[in-house]
Amino acid sequence: AGEALKKENEAAGKLASLYEKMKPEVAGGIIGGMDPAFAASLLLSMKGDSASAMLGAPDAQKAYAITVLMAEAT
Repeated sequence: AGEALKKENEAAGKLASLYEKMKPEVAGGIIGGMDPAFAASLLLSMKGDSASAMLGAPDAQKAYAITVLMAEAT
């Protein structure tokens, strides 16, 4: 299980860096369409400034759900 989690974290880190290179409004729109748990995992892998810029794109209810999941994970 530990090795699988390590690979998952590495993959999330690579995806996060890819999304950080996008314009925040574009990446945020994509993230808004994701499953909230996956979106939270992805945003937690990003730098704070990037994550906060992208978290503003989804509608308020979706952003709240993602934020709650992020808070529970930290």
